[in-house]
Amino acid sequence: MNNGSPAGLLRVLPILTALLPVVLATATGGLERLPGMALGVFLGVLVAIGVPRTWANLSMLLLFSLAAGVAFGISNRLAHVPWLSAAFLAFVGWAGGRQAHHAGTIAPLLLFGAAARGLEISARIPEMSALMTVLGMVWGILCGLAWPRPPNPIWTAMAPLGHYPLRCALTLGCATLLSHWCWPEFLAWAPMTAAAVLRPDMITTWHRSWSRIAGTLLALPLAWALMLSAWPPWVILLLLVLLMAAGRWFALDPALVNPFIGAAIVLLVLVHAHPELAGHTIIARILATAGGAAVALVVLFLPLDRPAHPVPGP
Repeated sequence: MNNGSPAGLLRVLPILTALLPVVLATATGGLERLPGMALGVFLGVLVAIGVPRTWANLSMLLLFSLAAGVAFGISNRLAHVPWLSAAFLAFVGWAGGRQAHHAGTIAPLLLFGAAARGLEISARIPEMSALMTVLGMVWGILCGLAWPRPPNPIWTAMAPLGHYPLRCALTLGCATLLSHWCWPEFLAWAPMTAAAVLRPDMITTWHRSWSRIAGTLLALPLAWALMLSAWPPWVILLLLVLLMAAGRWFALDPALVNPFIGAAIVLLVLVHAHPELAGHTIIARILATAGGAAVALVVLFLPLDRPAHPVPGP
């Protein structure tokens, strides 16, 4: 693990340049008028730092962000109908999985994440949320690819993906149905987890599943402590951004750090808005995370083809 200052700084700069404006917008009250912007920035920068820094990848990610906006809007329109929303998420999974051989397994997460987030039927003015999500993604992508970076030994030639598109479709569709049945007030959580952990090989999917569950559990005491601190929201968000930057500096496993920070932010926002439902929200987050990961693992066990070798991506 290379924790030298130059390499560490290059890993941190994309995170800081992408997310510090979000902290500033929170401090000035502007973020409330930009629904979906924070999620878009978060997804955009995390995906961008996970792909090679090339002009071709910049164009590809910008196209994925546009498709993500469309997927968000359609998903939001269908969210009230379980079978239709599950069918649409399955189609999104298949379409994104089809692109994985050329785009890797990381880039389609923009599409998967936006489609899952669109299921949150409480979203106000879905068209504005979709637009802000896309603009946030674009900003995150530009920040993620703008800075030079240390060599990434993870990226190698893509292994054969076999029936990976079908597995993506089954995973997102089944996770969406599971959310409708078990956590209708938090429809996005299980499919977002399933999309984040699924990879063509069992070893990586298993590792990401347990890392995401562990990250969520570790986020609980942090979120609770920050709630009790009574600090302004922008101070709390700044602390979380700095924690995320520290994880990048020390090259910690992103499969653990990203859900740790993400879960802390989500729980803080929801518990702050509805403190009387804190226990219900926390339990639902844990179960939805475990449920989404379980769906991905079950689908990967289906005997559609022989499991692939590990593929590129964090």
